[in-house]
This record gives sequence, structure tokens and C-alpha cells, in this order.
Amino acid sequence: MITSLLYFMLYLKNGGKLTTTDIYAFLKTRIRIF
Repeated sequence: MITSLLYFMLYLKNGGKLTTTDIYAFLKTRIRIF
């Protein structure tokens, strides 16, 4: 699933730590795309 892949990429980008800011940024990007 594309959503899971994006979450995984964010996870790797933060060295294995998802921050609240990144989650919000991801959600905003999703809303813009879809």
C-alpha cells in the first residue's frame, strides 16, 4: 500500500523515529495529492 510505504520512508528519514511534525506533514501532503 502506498500509504504504508510513505510512512516507512518517513520512519527511515527520522532514523526510526516518527515525530508529530512529520505525521502532520504527511497528512497535509496526502490531502493535497488526493
